[in-house]
Amino acid sequence: MIRLKGPYDIALNQGHTGSYGLTTDWWDGHVEREVGPEYGRLLQLYAVHKTQIDLNALGRIHVRRATHIIYDNADRKWVVTDMLDNKLFSHPSREVCLEWEQVYLEKRETLKHGGVA
Repeated sequence: MIRLKGPYDIALNQGHTGSYGLTTDWWDGHVEREVGPEYGRLLQLYAVHKTQIDLNALGRIHVRRATHIIYDNADRKWVVTDMLDNKLFSHPSREVCLEWEQVYLEKRETLKHGGVA
């Protein structure tokens, strides 16, 4: 039984194969407002929890940023640099740098996977 906030709940019924089915009263939209049409949000949450893995099981993970955006006081501009601190782009607006960075990284990934930028 899945208890909901409204007047109706959801029953779990185990079938002969061991899988479960869901049963509820859909009257007046009470259940749909909580779990989505045809249990949509409930099933999405179930899928997320079912596929989560314990990242500790993978061992130590090292993550590095592909780029950095830092402010250059001397030039009075924001600068986008790569992992080796090579200057890729600069602009007085950080927002412009963020937009440039996004386009740059998307193009790089597209090319890396055989696409055309």
